[in-house]
Amino acid sequence: MILHFAKENDFKVFFIESVCDDPMVVASNIMEVKISSPDYKDCNSAEAMDDFMKRISCYEASYQPLDPDKCDRDLSLIKVIDVGRRFLVNRVQDHIQSRIVYYLMNIHVQPRTIYLCRHGESEHNLQGKIGGDSGLSSRGRKFANALSKFVEEQNLKDLKVWTSQLKSTIQTAEALRLPYEQWKALNEIDAGVCEEMTYEEIKDTYPEEYALREQDKYYYRYPTGESYQDLVQRLEPVIMELERQENVLVICHQAVLRCLLAYFLDKSAEEMPYLKCPLHTVLKLTPVAYGCRVESIYLNVESVSTHRERSEDAKKGPNPLMRRNSVTPLASPEPTKKPRINSFEEHVASTSAALPNCLPPEVPTQLPGQDRKGWVCRRLRREVRMPTGNIDTFTQGFLHRLGTMCKAKLPNPLFKKGKNVIKGTKI
Repeated sequence: MILHFAKENDFKVFFIESVCDDPMVVASNIMEVKISSPDYKDCNSAEAMDDFMKRISCYEASYQPLDPDKCDRDLSLIKVIDVGRRFLVNRVQDHIQSRIVYYLMNIHVQPRTIYLCRHGESEHNLQGKIGGDSGLSSRGRKFANALSKFVEEQNLKDLKVWTSQLKSTIQTAEALRLPYEQWKALNEIDAGVCEEMTYEEIKDTYPEEYALREQDKYYYRYPTGESYQDLVQRLEPVIMELERQENVLVICHQAVLRCLLAYFLDKSAEEMPYLKCPLHTVLKLTPVAYGCRVESIYLNVESVSTHRERSEDAKKGPNPLMRRNSVTPLASPEPTKKPRINSFEEHVASTSAALPNCLPPEVPTQLPGQDRKGWVCRRLRREVRMPTGNIDTFTQGFLHRLGTMCKAKLPNPLFKKGKNVIKGTKI
């Protein structure tokens, strides 16, 4: 029935099957995972165990497992055996299916604890600056020592410590006197041209950028920098590795911590940039079935607050201001703002009224036997003029580059097969 429905609606089907044959694995899984499910919140452990074993008996009486060696050899599937001890993968056909397989082969249900914290207070934190690579303040070093004592008290076996490649997290980790691993992916969000500036300086120097970010903090991208959405994609390998590990302490930065916390707490893109992640506080995460328990532990070392509440402007609705590439033009299941232009053709169409002398609305078709690349270059050389009047700076610069390139008879990367961008220039 499922395959028939999928075929009628042109859907791809990928089956995920979990099979447990080992009685010890079944009992352990019930005690560690199932009794914490909403079905058994008012039951004791013995009642939950008895009820779930009855469920399994009912399933076994009617369930027909997948058989990729015989009748199901043409199906795309993954079979998880004994909670990840073995995997059987058959006919993975596209990127989404491969990502599902990758995820399922990394997760586990063993008891573990993930500790997340920011670095100790830095000199830039004291000065109210964002980004940069400053060292710890005196209170930041005091927190590093307090964190070392906290880790010793937890008495965790084989604790792994991860940091970014920036000074503040490295100096914090060095106080632990434990081996630590540096991840470039854990570096703070790149603020681009706004690095090492205060928010007041950004507001005075780049008022439009300041307003854009206030309107949509998740999708906004700093000029030559990153957005929160970019950061989420950068952190995917870290998250996958966290799912594989047991006890881990991650010492990172505010935006990075927000992304990791949003993943484990299932927070939305709208909530993520405003999650409170104070300095000198350890967040203890204990993954459980259907969620994650969080305990906030303040280590009693004073620090400045770097949290900024969501502005009233951001709550009013869609952003009326738009800057090219101010948002991340990536596929997302959530509604996203589009870039001002998506292609050169779209940009030409939007400005053709203001360019009567340089880009006529009707362009002759390619002449028989004439090389298209050479024809386009000659056409541009003849038609392109430096426009005057109400033309934005981007258009002037773009047309100037095209005209110069054609006059110099350089290879035109705009018309390379399969390309629709000028190398080194974002459109």
